[in-house]
Amino acid sequence: MPQEDENNQFLRKLIKSPTKEQLEYLMTEPVRRKLRTLDQMIKIREDIRKQGKTLVWVNGCFDLGHWGHLRYFACGKAYGDYLLVATNSDESIRRTKGPQRPIMDKIARIEALSHIESVDHLLVFEGYSPLAELKVLQPDVYLKGNDYTIDTVNQDERKLVEGYGGRVEITPTSVDSTTRILRSITNYLKTLYNSETGEFDLQKGGYT
Repeated sequence: MPQEDENNQFLRKLIKSPTKEQLEYLMTEPVRRKLRTLDQMIKIREDIRKQGKTLVWVNGCFDLGHWGHLRYFACGKAYGDYLLVATNSDESIRRTKGPQRPIMDKIARIEALSHIESVDHLLVFEGYSPLAELKVLQPDVYLKGNDYTIDTVNQDERKLVEGYGGRVEITPTSVDSTTRILRSITNYLKTLYNSETGEFDLQKGGYT
């Protein structure tokens, strides 16, 4: 019988009796493996070019992760060899979505994104738009969800990408949106609210 490698031994031990340290490692190891500074990503981008491979760029808040995000990333991976997911900082989201957002802070969003298999690299940007990062990295493919059209994507970003010879693509499948999901949740909660007691009737909603 072949000898198990260290990773398999680690996982077997983890399943039987995980310690806090082991769980912490399991949760954060993908973050260490995928999260990049801009300087690190510049070097990685150079290596990708030298390999003759393609880099696909997607960006967004990715707040309250959902199935649409998974579809978006899967499509992104299909368009090239490496998928870079750029996400807004918390302050950037507050500026674009309002003071009540994000629902999940940057640390939580990065950890969730790092566990998605199709995501190769993660980058956080501070601005309203990642125009500065796009200018430096010049991905081969700039991909947006199908809630956009070629005419409603950020036109400064589109002009930049097309200017250096990159491709602007729109996903062919539905990707949904966090805003729509939050609106549905809000409408649902309204049906459970009892104005007389000032509380939510959880039993009415099927909760005990």
